[in-house]
This record gives sequence, C-alpha cells and structure tokens, in this order.
Amino acid sequence: MAAPPAMMNSILAELQQLREEVARLRREKGQSESLAHLLQEQNQRSTEEIFELHAQIVAVEAEAKYKCEQTELSMQQQIKRLVSHNTFLQEEKKSSERARAGLEAQLAQLKSAAQLEQKRLEAGKRLLETTKRKFEAERMQMTQQLSQVVTTPPLPKRMRVAAVETSVDAALQTDPCQSLQDENSELLGQLLSSDLVALLQPLSSPAASSSTSSLSVPVVTAADTSTDDLSQIMPQFSQWLPPSAVQSNRSLPRDGIPTHVTEMLLSTVTKMLDGSCTAITLVHALTAYLALDLEPAIVLHVLHVLFTLIHASSRVQAALVPPPSSPQSISKPSLSRIQGWTPPPLKPSPALNISSQPQAHQETCDVSKLLDGLVHVLESNEQNEDVVVAAMNVLAYWVGLARETSPSRFESVVPFLCDIVSAHHSNPPNIVAQSIFVLTLLVSHPPSFGVMKPFLSKWATALHHTLPLAINGVDSALLKLYCTVTTMYPLESLHRLPRAMDTLWDFAHKLWAMYDDTKSQEIVEVLHLVLNLVANAPTTTNVLDTPNKQGLVTDILQTLPNTQAPSWILIRAMDRRSK
Repeated sequence: MAAPPAMMNSILAELQQLREEVARLRREKGQSESLAHLLQEQNQRSTEEIFELHAQIVAVEAEAKYKCEQTELSMQQQIKRLVSHNTFLQEEKKSSERARAGLEAQLAQLKSAAQLEQKRLEAGKRLLETTKRKFEAERMQMTQQLSQVVTTPPLPKRMRVAAVETSVDAALQTDPCQSLQDENSELLGQLLSSDLVALLQPLSSPAASSSTSSLSVPVVTAADTSTDDLSQIMPQFSQWLPPSAVQSNRSLPRDGIPTHVTEMLLSTVTKMLDGSCTAITLVHALTAYLALDLEPAIVLHVLHVLFTLIHASSRVQAALVPPPSSPQSISKPSLSRIQGWTPPPLKPSPALNISSQPQAHQETCDVSKLLDGLVHVLESNEQNEDVVVAAMNVLAYWVGLARETSPSRFESVVPFLCDIVSAHHSNPPNIVAQSIFVLTLLVSHPPSFGVMKPFLSKWATALHHTLPLAINGVDSALLKLYCTVTTMYPLESLHRLPRAMDTLWDFAHKLWAMYDDTKSQEIVEVLHLVLNLVANAPTTTNVLDTPNKQGLVTDILQTLPNTQAPSWILIRAMDRRSK
C-alpha cells in the first residue's frame, strides 16, 4: 500500500536534514583536523625551542663553571707563587743577616790582625833602624880606612843595598849613576817592606838563608863585588821584615811560574841596584806575571807590588800617564758643576823628582800590555775576591792618574766593568763599588759613556739590593755616577727614564724610613746624594711633580739642616710647582 504523500515529504525532509547535518559534521571534522594539525606543528616548534633554550642554558652553565674553575685555579697558583716568593724573601733575609754577622766577625778579626801587623811592622822598623845604625858605624869605619889608602876601591853592592835609606858620603860618589842608584834603593826599600820579598824569597839559595843567623853584615871586598847578586843579600832583607811576613813567604807556591819570568824579575832588581835601569823595567817584569795563569797568592803579591810601585815612583807615573797635548785640552769645570760632590783628587805620590835624571833613563812602558794583563787577571780570578780587589785598586789608581790625558786607552775595560755592575747581586759590594768608581772617572770620555749608556736604567735596581738590611758603598758610588752623568750629559740623565726615577724615589722613601729608626750617618750621606741628583735635574720642577715627593724633600731639608744639597734650588722648584 502506497505511503501517503505527506509522509513521504516529511521523510524526504528529514533525510535532507540528515544529509545537511552529516555535511556540516564533515566540515567541522575537517576544520578540527586542520586545527589539530596546526596545534601539533605549533607544539613541535615549541618543543624544539624549549630544547634549544635548554641547550643554551647548559652551555652557559658549562662556560660559567669553566671560567670559575679557571679563575679559582689561577688564584690558587698566584697564592702559591706569593707564598713561595715570601718564603724566598724570608730565606734571603736570613741568609743576608747571617752573611752580615759573618762579615762583622770577619771585620773584627781583620781589625785585630791589623793591630798585630802594625805592632810587627813597628818592631821591624825599630830593628831596621838598629841595623842601619850598625851599618852606618861600619861605613864610617870603612871611610876612615879608605882615607888612608891611595887607591880607593868602589863601594860594594851589599853595602849599597844595606844602606837603603841613608845618603852615601860625597867622597865615595865616584859612580855617575849614583843618583839613580839612590832612587832605586829607596824605591826597593819600600817594595821590599811589602810584597816584593815574597816574590824574591823563594829564589834565594837555602845555603845563604841558613848561613845568616845574625844581623851583622860582613864587609865584601872589591874582588867579590862582580859576583854579588840579590840571592846573597836577600837573607839580610828578610831579617828586616816582621816575622809573619817571612813565614808567609816560605810557603809561597812556585808551581807554574816559568823560569824566564823569575829570572827576569831577579835580573831587573839587580840592574836597579846597579843603576843600569829604572823602575819602569820592573813594571815590564811584573807585567809578565800578569799574563800567566798563576796561583792567586802569587798574583796577589804581584798586584800589591805593582800598586806600591805606581804610587811611589814618579817615573812609572810619567810612563803610564802621557802629558796632555795642550793645557786647554782638558776641561775640569764640567765635573765641578756637580753640586755636593766632585771626584776625589788623587794626591801626588811622594816619589823622587826625575827632571834632573839623564835622558838615557827616560824609558817607555807598554801600557796596552799592562792593561791586558790586568784584564786577564780580573777575568781569570773572578771567584777570588782578594785578587779582584787588588787588581781593581791598581786599575782605579791608574785611571785616576790618566783620566785627563788618555782616557781612550781604558775603553776595553769598560764592558767588563759594566758586566760586574750589572751582576751586582752575585758580586761582592766592594768590587761593585770599585767598578762604579772607575766608570765614574771614565764618564767624561764619550766612547766609554756610550758603552755605559744602555746599562744606566738597569743599574738603578742595585739601589734596592741591600735595603732594608744595610747601606754599602754601592749606593753612594752609583748615585755619584748618576750625578756625573746628569751634569755632563743632561739629555742622557736618569731623569729621562721614568722607571728609574720611580725606583730612585722608592729608594729615597725607604732610606728616610730607615733613618727614622737608626739615625745612621751613612744614610744621611746617601740622602744628600739623592737630593743632589734631584737638584741637578735639567727640569727639577718636573721631577717634584707630586705632593708626596715634595713632602719627602721638605722633611729631609727640615730634619737635616746641614745638608750639602742646594736646598734653594729644591725650594724654588717646589714653589714653582705649587703655583
């Protein structure tokens, strides 16, 4: 039975609605799926961003942790270095204090030994005077005997050597070279009272040394005068010396000395007694010793004899120091400009005047060979302080004599002296001070100063080497060198080197702090030199550029009213700086 049309229409209408509903649901499902897909993609991007952020956070944390560990490690290492340096400084301070105590004990021993030696020398001098009086009586007796004889024999050599410091009677002066003999006898008397006998004593025969047991000197006839030599008269000279000197000579080492060197020395002394050569020949004989590698004891004796010879003989001084080319060739006022200090003048030696000697005796000296010998001694005996000090004494005295006429001959020594000063931590202070003193004498020579110039700023560290333990000659010698350089070469002065000036001011502050505790006169002298160096600055106003420096200078000037520094220069510079 067929459905009614109304029902069919309602069914169709419901189907249509269902279709539309299904289509709507499908559209909503598609939209939901699309939205879900977008949300999934956004979720994935968020997850990736979170992962990247987490990775960055981990990297930052790792980097921060690494930096912290490195900083902590660096600080630990720095603390270890500081602790180690502090320990080293404490050990160095203790060692310096022990060295100072040892040096003080050694100084006390040397003083006592010097007193004993002085007493021995006085006893030897009295013995020498007694022997001279005895020889004078014998000479007067011989003169009376010779006055009764028609033929007058020549004066024996042994009598001439025995009367070292006496004048020979005019009636017996038949030798035309008698004046030179007197000069040589007087000079040998001074040398034999020092170290020359130590070089000659081993050469004398044992028989002659043992056969002489008293101070009496036998009268030698004219027949044995031709065969007389120094080996026969050395026992008499050895009796004039203090016992300690004779005993030390017997133990003198002789190994390593060539025979021709010892024979040349003996021959030279014999010729000097004859009047056939001057003291310059003795310099040649001593130079031969310096060129050899000998025992330090022998080298020390040679240097002592050489120093005494240069100091006592005007002939040797004239040979070592050539006369100036013109009176105006040397300018001394440049050094006198140094306020508060000038190089100490060397006193003329009490030697004999050679102006009246014959022209045949005006010999020359090989100064280059002598200088090479001194350099060889310094280089080969660096570990022996006594030898180095003796060689530096000879060199310093020679430079002091020749600095005005021939400073160029010492150019070869300047690098060696600069190396000694540069190694001031490992060298004894007295050797460093001597080296600086010699360099100060050679500053006026431009080529020599050119060698010193690169070292000037480095040497300023030597001012802190002894502080706060003690003050030694290195400080004053170095400040005097800087004063000389400042005066003669203003453009190369220490004031042109900021680091060196900072070191100088730091040194001055430490000195002033030490003076408050000790009131030492040595510190006062060094402070005077510091003020002189500041006052001689090309621009003193720029040197006193801080209130701290001005306050230090003011305190020193007020506390030390007798200072040799030009205080008016410092006060005027501080006034200008304050304006």
